Amino acid sequence: MIQLPKHLSPWASRLALFPEDLALVLGPFITRLSNLMGGFPQNSGTAGEPDGYDGIARRGSYERLLVSEWLLHDELPDEFVRRVISGEHSFLQLARSQETSEKRTVVLFDSGPEQLGAPRIAHLAALIVLAQRAEQHRAQLEWGIFQDGTNTLHQGLNEALIRDLLRSRCLQPVSLADVERWAAVKNVASASERWFVGDVSLSDWAQKNQASMLSIADLQREEISRTRRLRRLL
Repeated sequence: MIQLPKHLSPWASRLALFPEDLALVLGPFITRLSNLMGGFPQNSGTAGEPDGYDGIARRGSYERLLVSEWLLHDELPDEFVRRVISGEHSFLQLARSQETSEKRTVVLFDSGPEQLGAPRIAHLAALIVLAQRAEQHRAQLEWGIFQDGTNTLHQGLNEALIRDLLRSRCLQPVSLADVERWAAVKNVASASERWFVGDVSLSDWAQKNQASMLSIADLQREEISRTRRLRRLL
């Protein structure tokens, strides 16, 4: 087992998949991304089948209006109407069964030309953070590559899958057809959460597909590109 700084201990088991020098390089990326990406989305509590009652609420169906409110209707009808208008009536609040469906995180990576080089380190760090996060919340992690026309979803993280991610690099940017093809995959559409990881150009597509976006850019490469464009204009 490699020796890691204390603050990286939560990720020790996954960083052990890498040579020590690379694990130490990944460390700062992991800690920053962990804070940036936040926790697993919580169940809104509105899903699930009705399962009795668990309290009193100010809103609801009049089929669930408290008996005491109906008594007011018979004895003081004007007061009953006033409470209707001002929203002061009390209703039985429905209890709902807990969702038992499996929680799943699906991550789609951009392996195109804008993500070659240093951004690939950030891809690895993001995969480690999301794998750890999924495990903590008893969720399943699945991930794929936008440019992979087979729509293959990998599960979890191990040495072989790390090599698959690194070997997926290509010279083809992500296209709208890639995004739409993946959006039609059942396991992607039904996931508890979806992440797009790649070039900032994916941001609008992520928003339209209700996916979280992690934009990754090589700032040095962008600065060189801007300098070259400026020189051409001079």
